[in-house]
Amino acid sequence: MNEIKNLIILILIVGLGGYGCSSKKGMEEVKQTVSLPNIASQQEEKAIQKEQILKQVQDYIEKKEYEQAVLELNKAIELDPEDATLYYTLGDLYEQLGKDKESVEAFVKALQFDKKREIVSQEDAQEIRKQGNKEIGNEKEAGK
Repeated sequence: MNEIKNLIILILIVGLGGYGCSSKKGMEEVKQTVSLPNIASQQEEKAIQKEQILKQVQDYIEKKEYEQAVLELNKAIELDPEDATLYYTLGDLYEQLGKDKESVEAFVKALQFDKKREIVSQEDAQEIRKQGNKEIGNEKEAGK
């Protein structure tokens, strides 16, 4: 549907000879305006895909199929790599699976993207930092 609207707009612009767009700069502005709906539709598509993936993640969590939930959640992260909630959920899943290192890494990512502390409370942030330091210390010990 959006492609049809864009095509009609383009035909009108070309058909009218670009009235009001006699300069090269004016035509560039029109081209940018015509391409904006494509960007919006791509963002909408990603949001819909993310929502569908998150429903699948929830189903896996309810069935206690945490490995599958992790796989699906990583797909959502590919679509929206700066969503702190996704990383926080991933950390919880890794915790359920007993994967402490991966859990801490995911929680640290959640902290990076949750600047306003809307997802991760200040107390949780401090605990995550402690766990992260503990994990780093354990890795150094194991490397000796």
